[in-house]
This record gives sequence, structure tokens and C-alpha cells, in this order.
Amino acid sequence: LALISNWLRGEQLSLVGPWWFLPFIFQFYLLFPLLFRLSNRALGAIAVLGWGVTVALNETVLPGGFLFATPLGHLPEFCLGIWWARYPVRLGWGITALAAIIFFAGNVWAPAWYLSHLSVLVLSLGLWPAMRGLVARGKWFFGFVGALSLELFLVNGFLRDPFMSWARKDGSELAAWGMGLASFATCVALA
Repeated sequence: LALISNWLRGEQLSLVGPWWFLPFIFQFYLLFPLLFRLSNRALGAIAVLGWGVTVALNETVLPGGFLFATPLGHLPEFCLGIWWARYPVRLGWGITALAAIIFFAGNVWAPAWYLSHLSVLVLSLGLWPAMRGLVARGKWFFGFVGALSLELFLVNGFLRDPFMSWARKDGSELAAWGMGLASFATCVALA
């Protein structure tokens, strides 16, 4: 209720795991007007400084990804996102491919993980021209799911657990896909 649980070590995932994002959203909305007023040079400096501080603190003082549950851990994406929204950029396939490599490397190699959040932003911007048509064709689906997004977010955390347990118990890839679809259908129905 105080919207500070994501700043309390060990409490980020209390109640329902994904709900750490609710205080995160409110905190970002408090931070956004300040960031929005800054020059691009200041945004770039804050992005680099924020990344450095997060890596340094995560490796020493606050290990375990704690800061990534707070807006501080995502300053690079916020700052560069604001900068790029002011001056839309077209990213070439080389940069997009590099972002994809960094993202996938971040899932298997710890040092790359620190760049994986930013790589998703770059990857999304780079792929958008190619995906625009697909999104337009699936507009009805994305509109339907988008209209339920808050409700889906609120129920997903506790509804997925039994499906994940059942899929792990079976251990097969088919069971994982089946339980994933069943979980999605249950979440959509409840939302």
C-alpha cells in the first residue's frame, strides 16, 4: 500500500511475485518529469552512471539483482528511451543483431546480463519495422489482450504456479507447452 516494497530487501516478491512492478511503476512516474526535462547529454550521462552504479552495487553491496526491482536499476533504458523518443532513430540490422546476441548471452553469461535489459529496448526498436505488419494483422488479438493487461498482470502471478508445478512434475516439453497454454487461458478467463 505504501508502494515501497520493491526497495525493501527480500520483500520485492512478497504477496504475489509480479506485484513488485506496481510500486516500480508509481516510482517511475514520479521520476519521469525530472528525466523528461533533462538534456540529451544529461540523459546519456545518467544512463551510463546509472548502469555503472547498478553493476557496482549489485556485485558488492546489494547482490542478487535487488536494484533491478527499482527504477535505479533501469535508468539506462528510461534515459535512452526518452532520448530516442525525441529523435527517432532507425537502427540497422547490425546493431539489432548485436542487441539480440547480447540479450541471449545475458541469459547464459552473468556479465552480459547487465546489458540485457538495454538490449531488449534496442532489439525492440530494431525489429519494429519488420514486426509492424504482423502487429497490424493481429490487432484484434493485441487489442483484446491489451484491454485486459492490468487484470492479467494482477492474476498471472498466483494463477501460474499450479500450472508450472504440474509441468515440472511431468517434465516433458509437451506438458510445458500444454500447461503454458492452459495457464494463459485460465488467466484470460479470470481477467
